[in-house]
Amino acid sequence: MPLINLIEEQRQINQRAERGTRIAFWAFLGSAALGLIGSGSMLFLSESMDSEIARLQAKVQKLKPLRQKIDEHGAALSELYPRLTTLEDAHLMTDRWTRVLSHLSKNTPSEMWLTGLRSSGSDQSKPVQATFQGLSNRLEPVGEFILRLQGCEDLETVTLKVAQEKMIGQAKGIEFEVTASVQGTELVQPKKTDKKPEGGSA
Repeated sequence: MPLINLIEEQRQINQRAERGTRIAFWAFLGSAALGLIGSGSMLFLSESMDSEIARLQAKVQKLKPLRQKIDEHGAALSELYPRLTTLEDAHLMTDRWTRVLSHLSKNTPSEMWLTGLRSSGSDQSKPVQATFQGLSNRLEPVGEFILRLQGCEDLETVTLKVAQEKMIGQAKGIEFEVTASVQGTELVQPKKTDKKPEGGSA
């Protein structure tokens, strides 16, 4: 009887051992399969990233000539900008003088004559100064001329500088000189902002 029990126990031990071996085998196969799947996924992702990097690099190379053109145009524009600014300033100045001359042609009194017109502007921080010279047989037309100059939108600070008698042919007349500032011709400097010190006042 004891011998039979011993054989039965040995058989059960062998069965448990076989079962454990099978479980270990299938666990090994599952781990190997998961490892292969993971490796395949990583390989796929790696190939996808390599493909995307190659695509982006090709796109960069394709856009490189366009970028060079943009840089060239930017450099050319930077070189031309001062000239364009000068041309714009000259155009604005021409428009101002055109309006001034048009105003003179319509508003100069008939009893006086303009003999000279000059401008000066050595200090860029101040407006250009226009000087009008002329002759009149009386002083009243000179005063009328000054009033009409004050009505010109491009002139300000209209001032009589000289008014004196002068022989005009066989008669006496008035020689005069009037000055005015041309608006918008001074160089506007950027305003400086005074930074207050941090913290309270002492």
